[in-house]
Parts: sequence; structure tokens; C-alpha cells
Amino acid sequence: MTESSSDILGVVLSGGSSRRFGSDKALTTLDGRALIEHVYDALSRAVPKVVVSVGSANRTYHVPSQYVIDQWQDVGPLSGIASALSATETERIFVVAADLPRIRTESITAILDGFQRPITIARNADSGRLQPLCGVWHRDILDDLTHYILDGGRTVMAFLDMVDHHTVDIPPAELANINRPTDVRAEE
Repeated sequence: MTESSSDILGVVLSGGSSRRFGSDKALTTLDGRALIEHVYDALSRAVPKVVVSVGSANRTYHVPSQYVIDQWQDVGPLSGIASALSATETERIFVVAADLPRIRTESITAILDGFQRPITIARNADSGRLQPLCGVWHRDILDDLTHYILDGGRTVMAFLDMVDHHTVDIPPAELANINRPTDVRAEE
């Protein structure tokens, strides 16, 4: 854990409906462990506390964590981010989607070390593609995020287009999303 991680809460986003996957993908196994366990372990080695953001109270996982329930249903990951920012007293949250099981603690630490307000997210070092569900969000952004959601905004990338954000390059393999069962087979 880095010294800069003392004022931060780790948040594993697992509130989605996994429509493309067909079942709760966070519970799908890769290398003998659930996807959420891979993400939780990497994040918990970089920050002092980790919570799991869920869409409803009936979701539970086999990780030693508290849960933050989305304030708004069917809004997507922005609801999880806003809900986690609202639920914590820390200045920052480090968000990682549960479908990014290859993320490494070293990359999380690199993003923490490269943090600039209000948002610093991962960027694929080869393609330059952004991965906004792997990065640090400062509580300064909460009002803008809440207004965006209440005005009907749903997409993370559209929100990022409206606000200042920064990036840190991460190895591409660590940013591979698991969205379909075939993605799990490709990762094995």
C-alpha cells in the first residue's frame, strides 16, 4: 500500500445486469477463482479498505467486504460510482469493474501515484483506449455526476467528455473486459 492511498476507498463495481453474459459474471471463475475475487485481491493490496458496489441488496459475494447499494437503479456504473462517493468520507475512491480480473496491484498503484483531480483513469498503453472503470474519482466530481445522472445521463464516456480527466497508461492485457462467456475462455 502506498502512502498516497491512505485517503482512499477501493470500490469493486458489480452492480450490472450482465445482459451480454447471461448470468452474474462477477461469479464466473477464471483460473479457479471468481472474477470479483481477482479484482478484490488486487485492489485490497493497494488501498486500506475495499467495498463492493451492487445494484441491489440481494447480491452477495465471497469477499470480506461491505456493500454499497446503488442509489439509482438501471443507471449503470455511474450510479455505483456516485453511490460510493456519497457513502464514504474519503476524498477519493479507486473504482475497478468486477469484469477486469487481470488488473494488477502495481497498475492500481501507478494510477494512484499519477492521480490528478478530479478523475484519473486507465488507458490502454497500446491502443490509447480509455478504461474509465479502472481509476480514481475525487469527491469534487460528485455534484456534476449527480446532476448528469438526474438529467438522464447514463454513459461514462459521455460524462468524461464533459469533465476534466487524466490518464495513466496500463498494459493492455490488464484491461481485457470479460463481457461474454467466450471472453473467459479466451483468457484461460
